[in-house]
Amino acid sequence: MAGKGTNIGIAVVAVGSLVGLLLLATRVKAAPDETPELTVNIHGVIYDASTGEVITGRAKVAVYGYQPWGTPYYLMDSYFNEEYAYSLPAGRYAIWCFVDEYEPQWIYDVQLDDDLELDIGMQPSQE
Repeated sequence: MAGKGTNIGIAVVAVGSLVGLLLLATRVKAAPDETPELTVNIHGVIYDASTGEVITGRAKVAVYGYQPWGTPYYLMDSYFNEEYAYSLPAGRYAIWCFVDEYEPQWIYDVQLDDDLELDIGMQPSQE
């Protein structure tokens, strides 16, 4: 009796593994009408606009996308020293940068269709 039950269990596991492999293969296969999304890179240095010197302090750079009606919406941010870099889907963005002792800087309508080097000039705060 024990031998028959064991064989049935092995057969169920083998069939279950085959079904799992078929499901995995189905999930991995891309639909023929899908095209891969183009990813582009944006990078640059953050500098003092009054002196031209690169700012070596910690800078926060945020990326905003645009709603269909034109309103920016937050996507991501990160902290960088001297130079920033993001990989993003091609599209239209707004970039915001903040560094202590400088005025926050917005750059609107940044169109990314290809890799772009965009340096960010920061104005010292008046306080």
